[in-house]
Amino acid sequence: MVQKKNIRLTSQRNTILNIFHKCKERNYHPTAEEVYEEAKKHISNISLGTIYRNLNVLGDSGYIKEIRIKDRKSFYDGNTDSHFHLFCSQCESLIDIKEPVEVLYNKKSFKMDYKIEGFLLSFFGSCYKCKEKEG
Repeated sequence: MVQKKNIRLTSQRNTILNIFHKCKERNYHPTAEEVYEEAKKHISNISLGTIYRNLNVLGDSGYIKEIRIKDRKSFYDGNTDSHFHLFCSQCESLIDIKEPVEVLYNKKSFKMDYKIEGFLLSFFGSCYKCKEKEG
């Protein structure tokens, strides 16, 4: 888990974190625009710029992660534990992969000049819903 830095949790940031709490329960990774649409239901005068600024602060502080998929839009994840994602190239959704994937961390037989503290790896393919549609 990423160490969270102390930041002031304003009402706007609390609203955004509550949105991520709900998204985490549904295994959903919203875009900034989706966070904005949901936040407007709670704070009617919030701007998209405010959302982006707070997403950056929350990301830099370890509360959320930004996940960029190549040249596509960014997704945001409220689960800061190291885990894998699958990006569905058909419906363009991003989902957590819950099955374990073997990863080498600090093997004694390998000499490394750095310390691995986490990873971000995304797989590309079809999600189960789109796979079912294909047959």
